[in-house]
Amino acid sequence: MNYGLRNVLPISLVALLGLSTSFLSLFVGYRLVLLFISLAFVLFVVAKISTHRVLFVTTSLMPIVYMPLEFTNGQYYSFTYVLLILSFVLAYKYRTYVAKSDAFEKVAIAISIYIFIRILIIGVFIEGNSFASSFSLLSSDLAKIISGVIFYRLSKSDQLKPDIIRGLFTAFLVLIGFQVYQTYVGVYRLIDIGYIAPQFNYNTALGDMRAFSTFLTPVAFGTYLAMIISFLMWSYAEKPMIRFFKWIFIGIGIIALIFTETRGAWIAFFLSTLIILMISRVISWTRLMIFSILFIPIITISVMLFPEVFVRYADRLSTITDLTYSSNSIRLQLWTGAMEAISRNWLIGYGQSDFALAVSSYIPQNLSTFTHPHETYLEFLFKYGIVGFLLYISLFIITVYKLLKTIRELPIDKRKLSIVASALGASLIFIFSSFTESFWGSYNLYITLFLIIGFGTQQNKKEGNCMPHMDKEYNVPLVRCTEDADQSVKVRWAD
Repeated sequence: MNYGLRNVLPISLVALLGLSTSFLSLFVGYRLVLLFISLAFVLFVVAKISTHRVLFVTTSLMPIVYMPLEFTNGQYYSFTYVLLILSFVLAYKYRTYVAKSDAFEKVAIAISIYIFIRILIIGVFIEGNSFASSFSLLSSDLAKIISGVIFYRLSKSDQLKPDIIRGLFTAFLVLIGFQVYQTYVGVYRLIDIGYIAPQFNYNTALGDMRAFSTFLTPVAFGTYLAMIISFLMWSYAEKPMIRFFKWIFIGIGIIALIFTETRGAWIAFFLSTLIILMISRVISWTRLMIFSILFIPIITISVMLFPEVFVRYADRLSTITDLTYSSNSIRLQLWTGAMEAISRNWLIGYGQSDFALAVSSYIPQNLSTFTHPHETYLEFLFKYGIVGFLLYISLFIITVYKLLKTIRELPIDKRKLSIVASALGASLIFIFSSFTESFWGSYNLYITLFLIIGFGTQQNKKEGNCMPHMDKEYNVPLVRCTEDADQSVKVRWAD
């Protein structure tokens, strides 16, 4: 099994057709309608070659945060509910609730219980918050964890991995398609349609814009894109033609990532790639050196042909160390104010209290409109205190530890190692990006993160994990249980 990449060639041809149709549609009427038709066509064709179609379609739709305003007459409708329902459908279809919990899942459950106690019990009965507002926040925060655990369990199954890769690849195409459309129509057209604050935040102080694709901000889009690129980059491809098409699309993705101008995602992608190269046994260092030598003239020629583009993005990258740069200065002030507020309520945090109000005494007045500290770990610490914060970072400690341990213990099998490297690379990007951006409010990012972590997690046979799969003869869900590493595999009906 090459985990779904055996179908990259037909998928790539269909994708090229879909993207070319999308590009041509930009120059004729009803461009967004044609764009959606082409993307839907890609989804339909790939779904036809997928065994687990509901899982594939759900994975493909993971990056969609909102219903496109072009179809809703400018009204904003969240797409989260659709994904939430689909996650429950998959949980029932594959009986994910019968599997025993591993360490990662136990910490996720502990976080859920603590959030429930902090928001509903303490928030309502001790702090006097309204039940309606508390329940709204509770459901929002728990939804991403519950759905995430469902996808985590699904992606641990080897039989489901091919359709997960196909789904993430298609999601990647969806992201690129939206980015092309938004870049073409421009900021003023998007504002006229209804893409405005407070839901959307993408236009710059210079009157320009950064594409946000299917997300609400270019930062979330850039991080998601970087995660998928890294995931696909380390995925195993056996045939030369498949590897060729894979790297073509990865190159397109890297260009798209550069165009997002998301510095945090750039740095996270670079650091993640560097770490995987240092610890991975998947690649040949000789081939890497040859690739690097060939890459230098490509960069040189690109700079000579498009010097203005190079200067723009080089200037953007150079602002990382400039503390007087507006974005950097704002972050530093928000972080300082958040730490001051946290120090006065560090044990259980502020719960559903307004961030701007809580830090108003510690930040300039012109920053009073910010609803988060622009840092995920600080945001969680502010909301749930040191107790919730320690549980939260435990998720990532367990993730990195388990994936690194798996890499060390596995034999030198490129196929198996690539699975773990894909998961580790994408997870590291999320971990690093969280230091400069607030992602806790992004349901889509978290369910994808859990899905990717599960993809690289090996089944713990000593715990007797039961993993879902489909019976080929009757096409019904089964549960595969392994009692011990030395015992033969046992299969029982999930019903």
